[in-house]
Amino acid sequence: MTEISKFIKNTLIYGIGKGIRKFIGFFLFPFYTRALTPSDYGILDTLAVGIFIMTIVLSVGMDSAKGRFFYVAKTEIEKGKVLFTGLVFRLLSIIPSVILSLFSSQISIALFDTDQYSWVVFLSLMLVPLQSLGSDQEHLFRYFFDPWKYNFVTILRIVIRVSLGIYLVLVLKEGVWGAQLSTFITSVSIFFLSFFKFNRKRYYYQFSWYWAKKMLRYGYPLIFAGLGSWVCVYSDRLFLLHYHGTESVGLYGIGGKLAMTLQILAMAVNMSWGPHLMNKYESDTSKNKIETKKLVSSVWRLFLIVSVTMASFLSIFGFDIMKILVPPVYYAGVIVLPFILFSKIFDQSVQVVGGGIELKMKTKHFAWIVPSMAVLNASMNFYFIPHYGILGAAFTTIVASLAQIIIVFNISQSYFKVNIRIIRVVLYIGLVIIVSILINFSEIRYDYSISTWLKALIFIVLTFTPFIVGVVSFKTLRKQLHLSKKTVNKVTTNIIKKLTNK
Repeated sequence: MTEISKFIKNTLIYGIGKGIRKFIGFFLFPFYTRALTPSDYGILDTLAVGIFIMTIVLSVGMDSAKGRFFYVAKTEIEKGKVLFTGLVFRLLSIIPSVILSLFSSQISIALFDTDQYSWVVFLSLMLVPLQSLGSDQEHLFRYFFDPWKYNFVTILRIVIRVSLGIYLVLVLKEGVWGAQLSTFITSVSIFFLSFFKFNRKRYYYQFSWYWAKKMLRYGYPLIFAGLGSWVCVYSDRLFLLHYHGTESVGLYGIGGKLAMTLQILAMAVNMSWGPHLMNKYESDTSKNKIETKKLVSSVWRLFLIVSVTMASFLSIFGFDIMKILVPPVYYAGVIVLPFILFSKIFDQSVQVVGGGIELKMKTKHFAWIVPSMAVLNASMNFYFIPHYGILGAAFTTIVASLAQIIIVFNISQSYFKVNIRIIRVVLYIGLVIIVSILINFSEIRYDYSISTWLKALIFIVLTFTPFIVGVVSFKTLRKQLHLSKKTVNKVTTNIIKKLTNK
């Protein structure tokens, strides 16, 4: 099986797992809404943000660093040292969490003006190292190209959490405490299961200062990148809340909900891509790493074809989908859908087009690129959101995402040049966005209904445009589709066999 075939296979398997996980998790929402108040949700969301920020800082970029140097290490012993050194850094994150937990009451008062949530704060602080350790174990399945075990563990995680959540919150009426306790118990269970059942023998239990220095040098710039990403994701919502109230945040959030399908694809691609790229690069003995460059180019074209086609469909038929899924009060949110969908494509493409930065271990660039884009996004929010509301928020998001991918692409090309026609891609996506906005604007703002057949014709024309302007060739399309079909058939047959045996 070729490297591209393996990539497609693993992407499909990860996609199945992510889809099932999202589907199961969806059922927790209606149960929680019956037992938790909006205030309760606000408390949980506030704590979730805190957990997220602490995890970014305390992880010191170990996820990416470990994934990079695992493939640099040539022997099984050295690989085991890389894994154990990364695990030790994860364990060290327990110390600041424990120290902060001593002030749980004070933190509760500072955040919620009462100490009644002290134990919830305590659990949240303990979740930081636990979730880091759980993530550490799950990443090992990716490094060893074992997507089935990854899916098993991640799906089991959501099943346990949903079951405990329903019991503690809905049956026992434990409220916020029950919701957070279910997450805590789930994290503990999954870590011990993953470590003792699957991963314990993969470590070589010796801390290596040699690998520690390399991993820290590679990983610490990613702290700033992670914080910058957080600002990019959440700043527009804060501005909307301040200038236009909760209703605008709700309308803006609808776009994110509809983009979930595309997000599942993007997450599956990124889960599969990193290990394949690093493994191929380190094992590529061809002159100038020609085979690796061919792989990057092929994956980029394949991702572009699938993701842009999906985004175009959702953008053009967004209003029709809205009418099926949500009440009329949410219809106005469709206007931001094209911006959000394609900004996600830009964000998720960074790992593909920016592979040269990671391959050459120049992650220092991310330490200024992502924070700079966060500043750009927040600065534009000051003007556009007060004047244009959710449309302004969507516009600033895609501008920042576009600027980021262009900068990352150009820097990456200076280290590892790959044949990717980024300008043509950007122009094509711009065309799709403009057409989608005109369609949605006519239906929402002017109440002018466009025929489904006309939309279908527009979608077909836009789908074939990349081949006409030379972004992707028909020859490449036929080759990729043939390869994808064969891989899908193999994966489907494998799934049926596994289910039959079970």
